[in-house]
Amino acid sequence: MPQEPSHRPVPKHLRAFAKNMRREPTDAEGAMWRLLRERRLSDFKFRRQVPFKNYILDSSASRSVL
Repeated sequence: MPQEPSHRPVPKHLRAFAKNMRREPTDAEGAMWRLLRERRLSDFKFRRQVPFKNYILDSSASRSVL
């Protein structure tokens, strides 16, 4: 039986746009991500420019639940 993907499908153009935004951050975004990278600020794992439905979230943090 085929499994459904664990993520929601996102249009390719939206994923490409989010990827480009990650590659070319503004000065303020670069400074913020230097603090958030590798869980330096807290125990949360942050992701940047995350495609969600028809939007791109600037950042998101998810918490692991056991």
